[in-house]
Amino acid sequence: MDPKSAAALAASDRQAVASGAPVESEVTIPGPRGDRTYLTVKFPLRDQNQEIYAVAGVATDITEKARQHESIRRIYRLSPVIMCTFDWNGYFRDVNPVFPRTLGYTEADMVGRHYLEFVHPDDHEATRAQDTTLRASETTVSGFEARVRCKDGSYRILSWDVSSAPEDAAFYGVARDVTETRRSEQEVAERRDEMAHLMRLQTMGEMASEMAHELNQPLTAILSNAQAAQ
Repeated sequence: MDPKSAAALAASDRQAVASGAPVESEVTIPGPRGDRTYLTVKFPLRDQNQEIYAVAGVATDITEKARQHESIRRIYRLSPVIMCTFDWNGYFRDVNPVFPRTLGYTEADMVGRHYLEFVHPDDHEATRAQDTTLRASETTVSGFEARVRCKDGSYRILSWDVSSAPEDAAFYGVARDVTETRRSEQEVAERRDEMAHLMRLQTMGEMASEMAHELNQPLTAILSNAQAAQ
């Protein structure tokens, strides 16, 4: 066994003796066919006087599980989609790099803080309502939009899909930045309103022109008759 792995196992032995309780740890041991990862549980053995006289251990090979976990972790870290985990009280446990980068923060700025600290005050009530829905049953909320504060004080609109996991006492969230889409939609709506207003003005102008024409004819006749009478 390589010195590093041996030192890690020896350290868990000492911790089991010092604590007097089982100690769980993971250790990766190099081998001729590649590294293997083991989940180890060390626990003290006691004599009839309850004195510790040895340390026993059980090791389970979790290499494949560890590799799968590492693959998932890499996807999580490299994903262009915002991903995060927050605990049952609403505090961020973890955020993937794109989340703080989108808002101008660092990961350290966000982890450990409550999600409502970043939500626009006018969106707090709606966000809490979604939170209540998630806590009421193990479900997923999809397409919920909220304005989230950037470090410079501006806001981005994020569309959220969030699942609750009571067994983990956690929520798992995925979000898309739809800020530019909503701005474009707003601009289109404003242009549509402007066009409708201009068309109303044009229609009113045409109506006014027709009315002026209709009124002008009898007035011209009256003036002509008046002049003839003189």
